[in-house]
Amino acid sequence: CVGRASSTFRSQVWRSSVFSRRFRVALVCTMRQSRPVVRIGDIVTLESPDMGFISTSGVGGFLRADLLEVPVDMPPNIRNCRYQIYPLFRYSSREAIKKLQNEGRADGSKGQSLKHTASSEDEHNRREMENLFGSEVRYGMVVQLFHLMSQRFVTAGQGIAKLERDCLRVSLEPGEEGSNWTVCPIFKYQSSGDPLQYQDNLFLEASRKRGFLHISEASDLSAVSLSSYVKDVFEVNCAHSQSRFRFLPYRDCFEHAERRKDEGGRLFGDDVVTIQLREHDSLLTADITKQQSGDMADLHTPSEASSETSMLSPAPMDTARRSSIALGFSLDLGDARRLSAGDARRPSAIAGLARIGGGGPAVRFAKQEQSRLRADAMWKVESELVPHAGEAICSRKAYRIRHLASGLYLTLVDPECSLQETCLTSDYYRTDGRTLWYFVPVDEAVRGIQESMPLYLQNSCSQFWLQAAKKALGGVLSDGTAACFEERDSSQYVYLVPLSEGQDTNVVDQLRDARLQFLELAEVLDSRDEPDEKRAALQAYGEAARLSLGECIKLCVHGKGQDPLAYDGESRLENQHLIHELGVLEAVVELIRCIGEPLEEQGLATPRGAMEPTRWASAQPDCTERLLF
Repeated sequence: CVGRASSTFRSQVWRSSVFSRRFRVALVCTMRQSRPVVRIGDIVTLESPDMGFISTSGVGGFLRADLLEVPVDMPPNIRNCRYQIYPLFRYSSREAIKKLQNEGRADGSKGQSLKHTASSEDEHNRREMENLFGSEVRYGMVVQLFHLMSQRFVTAGQGIAKLERDCLRVSLEPGEEGSNWTVCPIFKYQSSGDPLQYQDNLFLEASRKRGFLHISEASDLSAVSLSSYVKDVFEVNCAHSQSRFRFLPYRDCFEHAERRKDEGGRLFGDDVVTIQLREHDSLLTADITKQQSGDMADLHTPSEASSETSMLSPAPMDTARRSSIALGFSLDLGDARRLSAGDARRPSAIAGLARIGGGGPAVRFAKQEQSRLRADAMWKVESELVPHAGEAICSRKAYRIRHLASGLYLTLVDPECSLQETCLTSDYYRTDGRTLWYFVPVDEAVRGIQESMPLYLQNSCSQFWLQAAKKALGGVLSDGTAACFEERDSSQYVYLVPLSEGQDTNVVDQLRDARLQFLELAEVLDSRDEPDEKRAALQAYGEAARLSLGECIKLCVHGKGQDPLAYDGESRLENQHLIHELGVLEAVVELIRCIGEPLEEQGLATPRGAMEPTRWASAQPDCTERLLF
């Protein structure tokens, strides 16, 4: 007791003395001096220390927070988590034009005058960005968060949030008054005017005192999860209660500016490339469209893998909640109780596509087509760690290689085998390093990786070299199969060739997510035997599928407005090719089959006319059945 009292007395003296307070402040300042300062133009990732990374699902433009399983610290799709820091912009003319449009007076003389003023306002905003580019961000400044994937700003709107009805909705918009956010300090040693440093905890206050950027207390069961490593998903809204956030560095603003002017061909962490084997005139490819929903029955998610095949297994979740998160559809507590028994055996479409230990989509070197580049040959290089993940690729760091069309990662099936075959997996975060790869240039003295530079791919786990099987080896590997060998063949070097500027890789991401949503809904409907049960499931889950169908139409046909059925412009032939290659049409046909079979048996499935375009915006989830037919 005496020792405990003495210790308590010393701690009280330490905390109360002036010297100790000065020492603690000096210690914190010394630690902060070692961290870089956030600047205008920097590309960052926004993270909540409590709830995870802030990303977007891609459908509807709503923000969410992905809470990852411990100790996973890399989000499943970091492309959705990138934001660029912009300064304060003017939007008064845009706000006035929007008000006139709502009143139906946008074509008048006042509307034409405001459009001219808006163009001058846009030019002023562009010059403001150029003048402040590279300047320090300080507490008390007003900034904007520009989402690189959607090319829109994080905006606090006037609508009501979906989950917490007493909060305002936060979404991605082209830019308006609600896109401006004030950087507010949390701790007393930080004050207005001090430079903002990376990993500083902060609040983001919306313009006009609407509230603060906030994360919901309850999880959002209607959000889409593309990985079993996402433990829970939360809604991001605007409320009077505060949530703390912090910026993590992704790419420095000056390095980002040099990248646009760089003619040397440096490769960066978010580049989409093709892996070419010039010796055989072939590309590294993986075809996932052959594995439809029926082929997934015997596959398991990483969380269900045995200890022999998975070094890290995410903590188990409630079956109904995990199924609903993977689906991307709304699910209330009553639905969870009703669906828990029927969905217990249903695998996740994204996690079930591939598992370590065999069964995942095979990877091979195939002859490249001269006409156009197929989506199954696109790969993305991802850093092992989130901080500075978008910086230039170098030869002495480990990276993950992600297949863009499937969202899965290149890995070894069995690193202990003498012939190490490769496949795709969703289990990207592994302690044994079988999903990590080194880029080793032919000239080992070179550190930076340039485009079209000859190099070898070495696995971090086995230290074997990725090569193409030249011939069948005892019937084990077929010709062109991508596998790792202990002996490096000096003639089998590859090139990382980035995609041309005209190829939009964001479309591939959107179509991939849409295909997975259709397959998941088809799996749910297949598990229902009675027509009434199918109709109830369609009403509960059909909203996300309806939105995805609308996005697919917008990607294929030119047009304007919110109603995709009213689009009558020219066809986007390249996107139509992608829809075919990614198996989106097959997934839609499978979904229609699951809806129509029981209705056809009872004579209830009769052809109906097309849905009126004006009803699209006000359509309810129960209209999805009519839309599909």
